Amino acid sequence: MGDLRSSCEHLYSRLNNLQGELEFMKNKGQILSTESLDQYQTVVVKFLHFLERNGGRNLVYHVAKYTAVAGELKALHEDVSELFFDLLDVTAVDQWGEDCRVLETVLASAISDNSVALRDLQNPRAQLEAILTLKFELEKQHERHNQADMARMRSLMETIKTASRVSVEQLPAWFLPDYEVEFESQPFAKGSCGSVHRGVWSSDTPVVVKCFAVDDMRIDNRTARQLEKELDRLSRWITQILSTYLVLLMSTRHLF
Repeated sequence: MGDLRSSCEHLYSRLNNLQGELEFMKNKGQILSTESLDQYQTVVVKFLHFLERNGGRNLVYHVAKYTAVAGELKALHEDVSELFFDLLDVTAVDQWGEDCRVLETVLASAISDNSVALRDLQNPRAQLEAILTLKFELEKQHERHNQADMARMRSLMETIKTASRVSVEQLPAWFLPDYEVEFESQPFAKGSCGSVHRGVWSSDTPVVVKCFAVDDMRIDNRTARQLEKELDRLSRWITQILSTYLVLLMSTRHLF
């Protein structure tokens, strides 16, 4: 999460300074309202959740999720500024504009550097998944990106393609980036080849996630190819079922 380090360090410093001021006020005998302390705790928890979600992610993730991640960081900075004003009657200096410029500069530099762009993509499968992820965002989620986002994603995709010689003709209908689904670490069922977990897709749709246990890379590649075939078959089957359902639904409505 090196590209976010500067902004996160500023945010941490501001929260730390605020905590110091609150402790100073408490030691002087000033009474702090429960509501004020709850507000501070809420912002700290939100920041910790942000770090948990975005820490340890690769460059592809940060480029694909730039607008969403930057939006969260900006909101956190605004929350902290509001706390400074409400608790200390201090108008905080806006640091976000500079943080945003630094973040964009770091991303642009990383995208154009093959060694950085491929640092976390050391095998063909990782490179292929990176390209699929970028294609997914460009083709299926383009409405949530601005022109600068899309330019960064296209540039990174070309960097990966050129350096790795991996190419993708078409985005598979079944492909979904891993960050689109969150699931519980504790499975509710297990089998000989994997486990089944409860999860959430796109923040609000309950789903069931099957995780396959694979130890050997040769088996992994063979299993992956088989899974791709099965997923393609499943995707066609679901499309057929949905089409039939819609026709039946429309026919039923006509009966009324």
